Amino acid sequence: MVHWYQRCSHTSTLVQSPLFVPGHARGHGHDLHFGALVSSVIICMIHIPITDFVNAMPRKKSSSKQTPTRYRASDYPTTLIRAIHAKSYANLSFSLSRHDLAPVDWRILSTLQEEEGHNIAYLAEQTATERSNLTRAVDNLEERGLVSRRRELRDRRHVQLYLTAAGRRKFEEVLPAVLWNIDRVVSGFSADEVETLMDFLDRMRDNVHRGGGASNVA
Repeated sequence: MVHWYQRCSHTSTLVQSPLFVPGHARGHGHDLHFGALVSSVIICMIHIPITDFVNAMPRKKSSSKQTPTRYRASDYPTTLIRAIHAKSYANLSFSLSRHDLAPVDWRILSTLQEEEGHNIAYLAEQTATERSNLTRAVDNLEERGLVSRRRELRDRRHVQLYLTAAGRRKFEEVLPAVLWNIDRVVSGFSADEVETLMDFLDRMRDNVHRGGGASNVA
């Protein structure tokens, strides 16, 4: 089995997943980005025929797009992404519960261990999580002594978030369980296949963030 964290370095900007981690992971490769990319695609859901997703190599462009005569959900990658996300999220939630954490807690810890001193707005953007949910989770982590709030020196109105020593220990404690869940998702994939998959997910994420959510279809 190819370990996710042993694959080649891949440049990508992460909106951290409900599942794992956002941003550019340091010290662990990109082992934690899969869930985040999947979640990013789900948030701004689009329908791309599976044939376009699989056959994404450069080809001669058709002069017009044909509308399918029959819609079948299983023909579209977004259906598979939803199914993968739902099951992966459930599996991760179970693993995290053994460490008294929820997925949103993990997203906060994993983001801050990469780079501290960010505010709630930054975390919300990077983790694709509602600010209200993040605020409640940060409150809980602060009460448990895993996260601390500090006023920004240049502007006291802004609050920055940092991991405490206990928070870093908790991250290291939970990391093996998270990596195990990611390894299971990509079990049987070669390093090259994982790299290709990340490329496809990057492109899909870019598609769903391009041009807002409005459709030009009548």
